[in-house]
Amino acid sequence: IELLYSDSILLMGSCFSDSIGDKFDQGGFTVESNTFGTLFHPIAISNVIKSALTEAKNVDIYQRDDLYFSWDSASKIYATTEAKLIETVLEKRKDLAEKIKTSRLICITLGTAWEYKLKSSEAVVGNCHKAPQNLFEKSLTSIDKMRKEWESVLSMIRSVNSTAKIVFTVSPVRHTKDGLIENNRSKARLLELIQQL
Repeated sequence: IELLYSDSILLMGSCFSDSIGDKFDQGGFTVESNTFGTLFHPIAISNVIKSALTEAKNVDIYQRDDLYFSWDSASKIYATTEAKLIETVLEKRKDLAEKIKTSRLICITLGTAWEYKLKSSEAVVGNCHKAPQNLFEKSLTSIDKMRKEWESVLSMIRSVNSTAKIVFTVSPVRHTKDGLIENNRSKARLLELIQQL
């Protein structure tokens, strides 16, 4: 893809997106990186895209001490009141939708296929926000589930921006806390997902 300095670039996903975003920024490009913070799982990333493009108004909230967090966002998105968090998330959804509609390049960096599902809602969360571990069920997401999700999301993106070049990458950062074999299984699924898409 040939990019002009006037082209808008959107990067989403793992911390690798921020690293790439910094390089684009240093090169003088217009770039938006991780509007909702660092997200590692393909479904967590797809959730924020769908919420933005459908103009969803609901925000799943978790309160820890005197702070409020969104299950769809990284911990850098927080507020001291529920109302302020909702306002922030809705504003970020609006910004993200605009970036999706206008970007020449959309780069999605996947980090892991290990999902954390909130037991109370069955939703895959973007971040656990240091909540008690017993609130979640951890599992390795099937390629088929991720592929169906992303076929739907790519269709949504194409419906609002048919000319954007969409590039998938897999973060080279190893998730060693899962174990090296488990990390390799996870990354292998992400690579196969991208190949199928």
